[in-house]
Amino acid sequence: AVRVTAKIAAVGSQVSPGAAVLGIADVEQIVSFELDAVDQSLADEGDSATVVLPDNVEILGVVEEIATTATTAQDGSTTFAVTVRLDDPDAVGDLTEAPVDVELVGSSVSDVLAVPVSALIALSDGGYAIEADSGSGFRLVAADPGFFADGLVEIDVAGVEAGDLVALP
Repeated sequence: AVRVTAKIAAVGSQVSPGAAVLGIADVEQIVSFELDAVDQSLADEGDSATVVLPDNVEILGVVEEIATTATTAQDGSTTFAVTVRLDDPDAVGDLTEAPVDVELVGSSVSDVLAVPVSALIALSDGGYAIEADSGSGFRLVAADPGFFADGLVEIDVAGVEAGDLVALP
């Protein structure tokens, strides 16, 4: 099974054996892209991916295949071919080829306490702290940073809970 993507030969024109008369594409809608070799550790087969279409519609997918052989472009960059299988291929509509953005999640955590990165205070003896107020005034509290994303940092702190105030510079 294939999808017809273009009419190459005009109706009534003569064609020779093996000549293309129609442009075709695979029935399955997949996303293929080149992943920079320096970012190879960000993706594993089976990882979740979000594909952002040109109209900003986001479609979830799964990394199906990562090439084991790198290719080097003329500019010297090295990449690996990656294939993402879409969870809802019908969501792309009639698109057969389009520039898309692919967002990969290398690691994630849930149900964590997070503060703006700018709330972290680097301590002179090493480590980090935040200024937090649980209702009795601001105090300096040691903080162990975890994941960083979207301007936030996961923190592990004793005595600070969701909803407490955090000082920002």
